[in-house]
Amino acid sequence: MKLNEVAIQAALKGERDVETLHRFHITVNSVSIERRSRMGNNITKLVFGKPVKKIMSTGEKSMTATKTPEGVQIAIKMPLSTGVVSIIDNRTLDEEGNLLQILTTNDHVNQSTTTRHYKRCPDPPPLPIIPPKPTPEKKKTKKK
Repeated sequence: MKLNEVAIQAALKGERDVETLHRFHITVNSVSIERRSRMGNNITKLVFGKPVKKIMSTGEKSMTATKTPEGVQIAIKMPLSTGVVSIIDNRTLDEEGNLLQILTTNDHVNQSTTTRHYKRCPDPPPLPIIPPKPTPEKKKTKKK
């Protein structure tokens, strides 16, 4: 996908320094994917069959989840500066209850498949609630 080499190295260093935790929760109607890492925390909730659109600096990203007999499939269309990338994200459980993720990426020039295995662990604690920062008060100037 022609990603920035510095960004890739930063992400890899973050993965080595602090473990990334994923929480994957399937209900009858939806799937929630929570990712906690040194790079940031992200929660994505997708209702089956309903596209979720997100505005990015390069255009509109679209994600649609479908429940399959094996697990969940998420179809993603993501605009990059080099064009739109299509990603098919299949997530299933293996025999031991661990998550198996198979990502197929197609950027209309190259196609690649990445397989990831996630070991089952206890649920992470809830994210801390961070109160919003107070807005600075404007200094009042005296009228003469």
